[in-house]
Amino acid sequence: MIYSTSFDLHTRKGNVVVNISIVDLDDFDRVMDCIEEVNNSVYTISSRINLIEESHADVRIPKGTIGIATMCSITIDGILLKNGIPVNIKYGGLVEIRGGKPHAFTDVIAYRATSIDPMKIFMSRKMTTVTQTIREGRGEVLANIREIPYSAKSNMEEVLTAAELVGIGGLIKSDDKEIFLHQRKSGRIKIPVYAGINTSAAVDEAGIPITTYPVSQLMKFEDMKQI
Repeated sequence: MIYSTSFDLHTRKGNVVVNISIVDLDDFDRVMDCIEEVNNSVYTISSRINLIEESHADVRIPKGTIGIATMCSITIDGILLKNGIPVNIKYGGLVEIRGGKPHAFTDVIAYRATSIDPMKIFMSRKMTTVTQTIREGRGEVLANIREIPYSAKSNMEEVLTAAELVGIGGLIKSDDKEIFLHQRKSGRIKIPVYAGINTSAAVDEAGIPITTYPVSQLMKFEDMKQI
């Protein structure tokens, strides 16, 4: 799906990768409150969403429920590839936040070591505290790590800066160079990014039933609306 990401930073059009979450219509207002709170923080990659009704042709939405598409952080990888930067997503995990700042990855799972998306594993184990992190500046949120060649560092910085200008961000920034900033090792650079699925984690933390499918499908960026 990464290779099918066609989003163009200049035209602001094209396909991005989305997560699909399904919730009961009766819970919709509470769900949107949770999503809005996360989208107003730094712990996601985009505040754009798309609502998917029962009649939507591409996604099966059971009667009495509604689907919510949020941008997946895999979109970052697709954008890098489209701009000529080879990228390899390596790990999904939990980032500990202290005093409102990222401190360390406390748990990671290699993508190649599991057939289940690591984000889904951490959510199913109820290991996140996204809402607490936003409100109190301490807790654990979902993130993932990808690698690119060190030689592509300057190009990568230009591309991610341009992506931020169109509302696609999530790059984890910290004063701690050893943990978070670009690390040169064996000619590779690690890029940590907050997960788009933190919105779903916040809904789950609120005790609202939600079914989430990470890296679910492609969707046109222009069909997703700012909230």
